[in-house]
Amino acid sequence: MKTMTLYAITAALNVTQTSNPGTVFVVSSVAIKVSGKLVEGAIAVPTFQARYSAMDASNKFDSPQYGKMTVDWTPRQGQEGYTYNFCFNVTHPVTHFSNIRCLGVKVVRCQYCTLQADTLLKVATKFHTNWLQLWSANSEPVFPIDSPSQFPLDISNLQPQTRITLGPTYVTKVFDDLPGIAARFQTTVDRLLEVNPDINAKVQAPMDRAGAPILPSLSIGQEVCVIPPICPQPP
Repeated sequence: MKTMTLYAITAALNVTQTSNPGTVFVVSSVAIKVSGKLVEGAIAVPTFQARYSAMDASNKFDSPQYGKMTVDWTPRQGQEGYTYNFCFNVTHPVTHFSNIRCLGVKVVRCQYCTLQADTLLKVATKFHTNWLQLWSANSEPVFPIDSPSQFPLDISNLQPQTRITLGPTYVTKVFDDLPGIAARFQTTVDRLLEVNPDINAKVQAPMDRAGAPILPSLSIGQEVCVIPPICPQPP
């Protein structure tokens, strides 16, 4: 699950009786609302409440005032490689001036977030691979934020919301194409397209019924998820 917490630091003074230092003010936070249609599966929880602050001797608030919204989103299978925009409208409570800000969130390839009652065997079946391949792909940290204590995976107690690496992410070089990558990792083009839905979406229909689908070209530096077979056949 991806959790985003949004803050808007602008505030409006609603009530005051004196300007003496130490006076308590009632401060209304700016309002944060979703602008447009929220990404499928995302849940946005805004926080609307008046906050209280005291003014110090330099006539400044002793703590920042802000509006807050938390967005929880777990991308589903088939969204890998795509970037989704989350747009929000921030409105001042007094002037009603509003501003729209958008955040782009890219769904990482070759990663899976476990659900309740998931096991490595269930995940392996879902992605047409072997649980041993998944276990070996998660023997050590992948990202800088990973905690070494979480690896290797405890296959006897796999917790929900555990991020599992499905396989290596290959970065393309000059002259790379899908058939060449498939041959290098002893897999198939169809298998690559299955786990790279954004690339699969660019496959064009053949010019005639007898022809093969037209595969998209790959740009240098493009990421391709690869789930290699656990026991590849010798060449």
